[in-house]
Amino acid sequence: MKMIKSDLITRRIHKLPDQLKRIIFICRDLAGSEKVGVYLVGGFVRDLLLGVDNFDLDIVVERNGIDFAYKLSKILDAHLIKHRAFGTATITRKDGFKIDIATSRRESYPEPAALPLVSAGDIRDDLLRRDFTINAIACHIDSGKFGQLVDMCGGIEDLKKGYVRFLHEKSFIDDPTRIIRAVRFEHRFGFKFEKQTLRFIKQAKKMRMLEKVQKHRIRDELILVFKESDPYGTLKRLKDIYNLTFACKGIRFDAKLNKLFYNAEKACSWFRRNFPNRRKLDGWLMYLILFLYPLDLKSLKIFLKSYAFHRGDSKRIISFKKEFTRTDEKLSAKNLSAVKLNDVISPLSYEVIILIYAVSKNRMTKHRIREFFIKHHHKKVIITGKDLLALGVKPGPEFKNIFRKVFLAKINGKVNSREEELKFVRNIISKK
Repeated sequence: MKMIKSDLITRRIHKLPDQLKRIIFICRDLAGSEKVGVYLVGGFVRDLLLGVDNFDLDIVVERNGIDFAYKLSKILDAHLIKHRAFGTATITRKDGFKIDIATSRRESYPEPAALPLVSAGDIRDDLLRRDFTINAIACHIDSGKFGQLVDMCGGIEDLKKGYVRFLHEKSFIDDPTRIIRAVRFEHRFGFKFEKQTLRFIKQAKKMRMLEKVQKHRIRDELILVFKESDPYGTLKRLKDIYNLTFACKGIRFDAKLNKLFYNAEKACSWFRRNFPNRRKLDGWLMYLILFLYPLDLKSLKIFLKSYAFHRGDSKRIISFKKEFTRTDEKLSAKNLSAVKLNDVISPLSYEVIILIYAVSKNRMTKHRIREFFIKHHHKKVIITGKDLLALGVKPGPEFKNIFRKVFLAKINGKVNSREEELKFVRNIISKK
């Protein structure tokens, strides 16, 4: 097993954000007291070597990763979820930061494209089960060897040369989703496929290996594609090297989609810049919506069901398909009141609204969406149910009706302060 002393890695660990650095040092100390080998692995080490920010902390522990994770969670006062079947655990701190911990293991594939069988192993076995050489580098964080790299497969050299190289000739047969992953890494880092790797991808294409994979696994890989900084470029490369029909036969992929992706990113940037305190947009979902838009509604629903997309994601994807044209028409109509504007836009998710803004060719539609966010969307009713009770309103449907009237009055500029809201409600009650 090749051990490499790396002052570069140690220096870069010391330059990590304090929160991340503190966790790594706690792991170092815990590894010393437990007398176990503990390693940073995979993409985290790869990106440390490349000088790329990556705060997804992946740790491998020899012998018993779940026991190590339990003790670490106690030190960090964090929530622990155990996955005993795979020897893995996830620690989630109160601030939302996650740490993935796994027991070092070996894997074998009972048949092509099947899920692997897992058994105990050491760090050598754990690295050899990985997808590409650049992801098969580990870094000791146990105190005696802190900062030393383990590189059995030539990953460091491939990082220097800019190669994506498979670990063995059955790599894409055992797990065809590695083809999608390989394209992501190649495009993200501006790397190129090592010749043998490219040859085996083409061989897997002839065998239609991606078509044999369980659809939910393809779904997860496609989501990662749409989370890339340049999803269109990644998809284009995937289309050229394999195809996109493995995912969906009705997809049309052309330069028009690139323009739509560009407009979506531009619209997202506008939203983030002007409304930094609003809910974060699911950008990946917006790209997926545009990718699937050529499908008719029936085909779209079949696709979402067969890939088992989460209900909330499916709802937003279908919403854009059903609502884009008619919402565009409503927003471009003359003399649209503030109340009507709110009624048209409010039921839609942020992702659908911003996509309509991005895709519509009508200036009035764009103007009214901007107006909605700038003038109306931040307005909220100040009074509460207790105020209505104090005014003699009985709990029930009337509560909702009154709050609705107050909100619409607020949008129309008739009321602003709490006192004006209360006066407005008294007038409603007095007319009954």
